[in-house]
Amino acid sequence: GVVIEQLPELRNSLMATDWKSVADAFCEAVEKQSPEDQRAEMAELAQMYDSLNLDQLMDDPKCAVCGEPAEKRCSRCKIEWYCSRKCQVSAWKKHKTLCDALCQSMAAVQAEETQSSAPA
Repeated sequence: GVVIEQLPELRNSLMATDWKSVADAFCEAVEKQSPEDQRAEMAELAQMYDSLNLDQLMDDPKCAVCGEPAEKRCSRCKIEWYCSRKCQVSAWKKHKTLCDALCQSMAAVQAEETQSSAPA
């Protein structure tokens, strides 16, 4: 499976290269997975991240746009950090594709968990 780590160094390195081709390759790999494999991977990641309080392990978050200290997260995926509404709005067009994919996967995992825990 693919694990996305939120590291400023990784992001900066990616942005300095052909990040679009990397993102396209990632999306293509995800699309090739069966729905069952996607759900299993998301469930595994959700369980791993739920068992950790990752915020305590992170350095102080930096804005994904300008690099300044950040206190706000994307309200949908909770992955990207921003220092201001202005930076969040300016990043939305680029962030939307990843955000949509993450939210869609999380919703599928939650739906699967709800179905599997429902009485028969």
